[in-house]
Amino acid sequence: MVDKMSKRLVKAPLKWCTECNVPVLSHGYVCEVCGSHLIEVRATAPADVRLMFDFDYRMTVEAIKQELGSEKAASLLLPKGHIVLLNKIPYVDAADEVIIDGMVIGHRFYDPLSRKWRFKVLYQGVTQLIEAREGYYAIVDLPKMARDYVVHKSHIVEANMPPSKGHLIPLQTKNGRYQGVGKVVRKGRIRILKAWTYKEPYYGRGASIDDVIRANENRLKRLMTYAEAVFEEATKYRKPFVVSFSGGKDSLVALHLALRFLGDVKALFSDTGLELPETYASIDHVADGLGVEIARAQAGNIFFRAMEILGPPARDYRWCCKVCKLAPMVRYLKRQFPEGNISIVGQRKYESAARARMPILTRSKILPTSHVIAPINEWTSLDVWIYIIKEGLRPNPLYFKGFDRVGCWLCPACELAELELVKMYYPALWEMWEKALNRWAERHGLHPLWMRFSLWRWHRLPGDMRRFLENMRFNVEKMKLRALPIHMSIEQVISSRDTLTISLRPSQPLDLKRVSNIIVSFTSCYEVGHHSVVLNYQNSRVEIAERSIKITSPIDIVETIVQNTIQVIVRALLCVACGFCVERCPREAIILKDQALIKDDLCLSCNACLKVCPVSQNVGRELSEEIIERIREFIKRPWEYFTKS
Repeated sequence: MVDKMSKRLVKAPLKWCTECNVPVLSHGYVCEVCGSHLIEVRATAPADVRLMFDFDYRMTVEAIKQELGSEKAASLLLPKGHIVLLNKIPYVDAADEVIIDGMVIGHRFYDPLSRKWRFKVLYQGVTQLIEAREGYYAIVDLPKMARDYVVHKSHIVEANMPPSKGHLIPLQTKNGRYQGVGKVVRKGRIRILKAWTYKEPYYGRGASIDDVIRANENRLKRLMTYAEAVFEEATKYRKPFVVSFSGGKDSLVALHLALRFLGDVKALFSDTGLELPETYASIDHVADGLGVEIARAQAGNIFFRAMEILGPPARDYRWCCKVCKLAPMVRYLKRQFPEGNISIVGQRKYESAARARMPILTRSKILPTSHVIAPINEWTSLDVWIYIIKEGLRPNPLYFKGFDRVGCWLCPACELAELELVKMYYPALWEMWEKALNRWAERHGLHPLWMRFSLWRWHRLPGDMRRFLENMRFNVEKMKLRALPIHMSIEQVISSRDTLTISLRPSQPLDLKRVSNIIVSFTSCYEVGHHSVVLNYQNSRVEIAERSIKITSPIDIVETIVQNTIQVIVRALLCVACGFCVERCPREAIILKDQALIKDDLCLSCNACLKVCPVSQNVGRELSEEIIERIREFIKRPWEYFTKS
């Protein structure tokens, strides 16, 4: 998983000056302060490292103490007065490479079972501990070490073993040529997790954040010059600039740069109603400190209303962003800037593979009259922190309480480690969320693991989480771990030459009045009868009744017809009145009451509203994918499914 991810991601040019003992972001190999040769830091891509702040330091020291049984071991690995970096790495939950003196000395990771941070010492960290004979360790009488080899007690010639199994301890062969890290298993044996040839220890001098700033000052100037050029390029559109300010570090730097190079600019905070108190306070502080007006586009309480209808959002079922963030933002921008605007965002290419592919200046996908620019697209997280500290800006205090990102506190992108912080700091908020989750779980009969490991964060479990559960001997295939607000069963599939007839039964009755109102969004070729709505388009016929749906279509387009039908039905049935469709309609043919209503005399049937509807694009997409998959199976092996005539 790591190797595949590394190939897809860009990698930050992270080097280290061993003389100054600081990280240097440079494509070259010479320190601009002392002239020394820079070494490359072997960090996992994208190497978007961040500074280790005091909270993380204390938490990591505690993890080392618990894992290795020694406070002095923690002092050896993380001496005070040194710059320490954290670099996110793939894992079933939160995990970071810990980098000090230019070397990865271990991984800290959050264990979903114990709900604690743990530490796995590596490379020079192993050398330091074994040479000092500090903490738990073992010297083994083996010619070499290999992954998954189990070292028996008879081969352990010197050790300070932990009192219980499960600890991760440093290893070295008796001849000193090989080192590794192993897990203590039954009867005092050790299973080798990773092995390598001996690494020379390196003990660098102390360094401060001022040293880091000095070593990266010229890079920062180049990045600022580039940002200025991005702003200059965008001025040709002759539209007002608006900074999308989230209260996070990246948008703080984007805002400060905009004020520096553009002068008086407006800023907009899209208030989802799900931000933590520190974020709201930080936004007020930034507005006062920088003398900028920060408008608010407010979602109100729509999230919890929508949650009762749609269920909790997931990483692969993320209706929340459109409903709570984008819809209020688009509504505000259209009212304030009817001719369009240029949105300044704090997007960076090192955040994800998807963002690495996004252009620095592009037309907005949700507001066609507007453009979006990303002046800090080339910046790493470390660049951002250097700029913040150098300029004396005051970032969101959540960064110093253990959060490495700020935003919606119940975001499905959060790891368990972050959710535990929310639970610790804000018990009332967490209790409210747990009650909402429990209501959904009980209503749909979900397995207890869904709550225990916050599996609501996915509709389709990723491989690492699936393996984690299977390693605990859970049969994932037999567990109910997700629920859509509506289901459809396939009652019958009949094939006749090049045509398929598919009969579906929805899990709840359909409101035909609502369905007929929404259908016009993508076709005007329909008739409304007493007991059904009938569509005739693209050589297909769709009959929608209160308790049944019958689709007859040529095989080559049947998937498209099924998808369109399902998306229309779920939009009609589950509309949460977010208003996104209202803002997207080119004819102002949609009005918003308790639900979206289409004026059929104005509608162009252009399908624009259906394409942006979060219900259609999430519930509709997932439900239609399930049905289409079964139809594909029928087409391949019709004798195994339903009826063939």
